[in-house]
Amino acid sequence: MKSLVFALTLVLSVVVFASGGEGGGEHDVTHIPWEAIRNQAINIGILLAAMIFMLRKSIPAAFQARQAEFLEEAKKTEAALKLAEAELKDIKTRLADLEKTEAASVAKAEKEAIVAGEKIVADSQAQGKKIVDDTSLIINAEVLKAKSQIREKIISQSMAITEQGIKASADAITKKSESGFLQDLGQVKA
Repeated sequence: MKSLVFALTLVLSVVVFASGGEGGGEHDVTHIPWEAIRNQAINIGILLAAMIFMLRKSIPAAFQARQAEFLEEAKKTEAALKLAEAELKDIKTRLADLEKTEAASVAKAEKEAIVAGEKIVADSQAQGKKIVDDTSLIINAEVLKAKSQIREKIISQSMAITEQGIKASADAITKKSESGFLQDLGQVKA
């Protein structure tokens, strides 16, 4: 930053000094202003000397830094290229292995599919048998329940009919006994 301020100050002073020229008035066209040319040449020389002095270390350092960056990037690129080549080789090897074992893999997959299919069929048959057995048990339980309910209804209706029969008989016997008692009583009074 300090160098930049110094360079700008130097350039501005050279520009101001160079633009100063002569103090005004008319100039002779045929006259060459050697003094102005000399002053400008001195100013340019001073400017060039100052620039060389100030930039003699920073420019090579900048180029060396850029070169180091480029070399580092080149190394990274080379490493990435080697890694990519290794991965490509690995992929090609795996692909070749897959192609070699393709027939065996297909046969193995078919065998596994057959085994899985047989297992599914066996499981389905076992589940079907269990459903049939469960259904049979449920049906038998329902039949027993229905028979029990029918027996209960038959017994309760038989009891009701028998009770009505007994009540009717009892009423008839009671009426017959009353009428016999009344007759006997009527004969005793007479």
